[in-house]
Order: sequence, then C-alpha cells, then structure tokens
Amino acid sequence: MFDKTPKTPKATNVSKSAMRTKSGSAAKSASPASVAKTPSAASAKPTREQSTTIGASIKIKGELSGKEDLVIEGTVEGTIQLKENSISVSEKGKVQADVYARSIIVKGELSGDLYGTESVTIASSGKVSGNIIAPRVVLEDGAKFKGNVDMDSKPAIASRTSDTISAKKASNG
Repeated sequence: MFDKTPKTPKATNVSKSAMRTKSGSAAKSASPASVAKTPSAASAKPTREQSTTIGASIKIKGELSGKEDLVIEGTVEGTIQLKENSISVSEKGKVQADVYARSIIVKGELSGDLYGTESVTIASSGKVSGNIIAPRVVLEDGAKFKGNVDMDSKPAIASRTSDTISAKKASNG
C-alpha cells in the first residue's frame, strides 16, 4: 500500500540570476553543482522590479529609453524616455535632460522638463530647474525648484509628451 523505498530529491532548475540577492551578489548557499543551467533571464520580459543603475563614474549623452526602472547616480545629458517605468536621480546624480516617465524622484540635480504620468517628487536634497507636468507633485521641505508646475490629467500628459517629443525633434532636425 505504501512505497517504503527512499525517494531521492529531484533536481531543481534554478538560474544563476534567481540566486542573486538585491545587492547583486550571489547567494552564499548556491554551489555550482546545485545550480542547473536554464535559459537566460535576460530573455525574460522585464518587470517593474527590475532596474538599471547608471553608476557615479558614468556619463551618458544622447537619448535614453527602455522598459525598466532607472536609477541615475552619474551624469546624463539629452532625453530620457521610460514612460511606463520610474526614474530616480540619486543625491550624487546630475541630469540635464527632459524626462518622460511614470514616476520621477529627484534627490540630486536635474535641469530640464519633467513629464510624469503618475507623479513627480523632489526630495529635500533635490534641485530642479525646469517645468513639471504631472497629476501629482511632491516638493519636500528643503527641495529647490525653479520652474512651472502643471497638474493635468493622465490623458492630457500622454498626448502632450508625444507632441513635445515630436516638436523638439522637428526643431533640432
């Protein structure tokens, strides 16, 4: 009635990226023998939990776009378009760009217009010179801000960002 033969544990397919902690280091309990090879996690569709960090020593000029959250600790000049994701400028980050994102948090310096489809937050350590267009705007005590605030609804912001991008490309090209 009952099978009394001992069962051997089945091997579990675990990718190396799944064994990483939030800090990016490999989990200590993972040994090479226990990690089976699976298709690359890079081929998986990005989720809101995935983010990319532009390190403090990195300087980027041009247009930045993508489908994951972004943390800027370095310097970025140009245009940033992550309409469905969030952007955070760290205390050491310096941005000279128009920014289009779902959520924008500025703890460092930013010069340019901010287009948030959900919210824009300027932290107490943040310094922004430019216009803010978002349905929700938070200026923490101590934040430095020079510009205009326009708190339109989402559909108006979405159409405005497309129109603004097109107009800026036409005037530059």
